Amino acid sequence: MVKLWGTAALVALLLTAGCGSSDSGNNGSNGSSGAAAGSETIGGDGSPCPLPVTFKLPDGWKAQSVSTEGADAFGIADVELACELDAKPAGMLGFIRVFVGDTSKPSEDVLKAFVAKYKGKGTGDSAEKYTATKIGGADGSEVSYVSWPVDGDSKKEAAFAVKPGAKTVLVHVGGLDNEEHESMLPGFKLVKESLTAR
Repeated sequence: MVKLWGTAALVALLLTAGCGSSDSGNNGSNGSSGAAAGSETIGGDGSPCPLPVTFKLPDGWKAQSVSTEGADAFGIADVELACELDAKPAGMLGFIRVFVGDTSKPSEDVLKAFVAKYKGKGTGDSAEKYTATKIGGADGSEVSYVSWPVDGDSKKEAAFAVKPGAKTVLVHVGGLDNEEHESMLPGFKLVKESLTAR
């Protein structure tokens, strides 16, 4: 009886040790986000998207600068699109988009104005969940909500805004549908957790 108990305890101990060592590796992920960070940092002058902040690009994703001037500029409320992170090379359909704005408004007000314009003119979702949070050492705000386009299906989206210096940075994640949105959230969290002011 004692020998059987000792064997069972040894097996349990080995299994626990095995699980612990596997979890500590986190499958190449960075921090608590659950997304693996690639070798590229976005936001610096030599990166594809010069920005007021820097952050880690999720592994396999591709960053591309977007013009903030002239006919190609795309603005929503107080911010203009400056950078797109394309998830397709990593096997997902959708983008994380980085907007930048020169405004004196608090980051939460910028975020609320953005969502009001971006979510569509359908029925809407009364359960927008805004949360005050620290992002890159600065006070910021984040939100999860449901888009309601006049045409097409509603879907989950999320965004955060932070003002680490003179400019406000707003980061948005959508996705082709709810399943794609969920698969892109670890990349979105990685961007938020690794974001720092320049």
